Amino acid sequence: MKSGIKILLVEDDLAYAYLHKMNLARYFAGYNLQLTEAGNGKEALTRLTTGQELPDIILLDLNMPVMTGFELLEKLVDVPHIKCKTDIYMLSSLIPEHIRAGITELGLVKDFFEKPLMDFHVKKIITEYNIRNTGTHVQ
Repeated sequence: MKSGIKILLVEDDLAYAYLHKMNLARYFAGYNLQLTEAGNGKEALTRLTTGQELPDIILLDLNMPVMTGFELLEKLVDVPHIKCKTDIYMLSSLIPEHIRAGITELGLVKDFFEKPLMDFHVKKIITEYNIRNTGTHVQ
């Protein structure tokens, strides 16, 4: 059993945040899930740059007030070790192709998921987490 997985959920919509948390808790039950939240990109940036250990996974909404997910990604490019330590997944109800291209160009996002976060999305995240951290495919 894996333990101590750290996930940062960056989501401004409380209903989506609740749904995401319930789905994550169900599928990551055996992983000692440590879930933290931020309501916008600025809050997330503060959490990620204040000397705390980087999360294993970031689930990042695209459209948020104060600082969007795209603006956060532009700042994360300069955060040491983010690319090798953290898997970032972009969540949105709609991601225009020109925005997706700009995000892809930054080289930080592992995949794009349409909201809400579904079972098959979480299963993919778990599979990729297991491969990254153990080199094995465990379901």
